[in-house]
Amino acid sequence: MRVKQIEDLPMATSAELYQLSWVIEQLLTDPRRIVQARSQLHMGQLVKYWDWGTGKLREARIAAMKDRQVTLIDEQSKQRFSVLYAAVVPVDEQQAGASPSPATAAPLRPPPEIHHKQDFRVGQV
Repeated sequence: MRVKQIEDLPMATSAELYQLSWVIEQLLTDPRRIVQARSQLHMGQLVKYWDWGTGKLREARIAAMKDRQVTLIDEQSKQRFSVLYAAVVPVDEQQAGASPSPATAAPLRPPPEIHHKQDFRVGQV
């Protein structure tokens, strides 16, 4: 995690933590982030997802892609469930058993901009 003040979180007030959770929720549901995540995923793809109950990454396959969530089928339990796109990490099929190393991970980039109707003109390609 790249958050600089992570050590100070236990000393934050409940109101400050609630405000932080609101800000994080807004960032996670930003349509630009969802578009960026969806561009890296496809149906049937093997991915890892953040399991909220265990706090670990687990493997699953994509069963459906919705507007704000992706439906996964867990590889071990075969259970079907939906999670936010932010909880999904694409996995290279050849490295499915190995955990991705930081050296091979793609560099982080800001989410792409979403273009609006006023950004386009008649005849523009």
